[in-house]
Amino acid sequence: MSKQTLNKNSKYYAIPKLAKRRITLVHEQIVMKLIYTNENRDLVHNIQNLIENADIEIMLKNEFLAGAAGDLVPHETWLELWVVNDSDYDKAMQTIESSFSSNDDSEWVCKNCNEKNDASFEFCWNCQYSAPPPS
Repeated sequence: MSKQTLNKNSKYYAIPKLAKRRITLVHEQIVMKLIYTNENRDLVHNIQNLIENADIEIMLKNEFLAGAAGDLVPHETWLELWVVNDSDYDKAMQTIESSFSSNDDSEWVCKNCNEKNDASFEFCWNCQYSAPPPS
């Protein structure tokens, strides 16, 4: 029986040398911090794109755990974004905070009925009057 196969007579398993080397590198050099998690997978992937565009190396965890939601606590199956380099943590958090705090759109007031409308509305929700053109 080769070293790379399971030894059923022993309680130990042989690990190929390449795998040992990778495990050692992961164990000794990578210290990761959780930067974002959410039950909405689309939001997590959006944040992932923002962070990667800022040239920050991240890792996506729990990508395939959604099917285990009945056996595990649901929030433990949420996608998680982890920053790989500890020194990039502050930059990643600033990127996330700036994406949530951007207030480019503001409310507008209908000229017909003086009702406040959210920026996402093209027509007044109260009287269906058209929104003013963006300035």
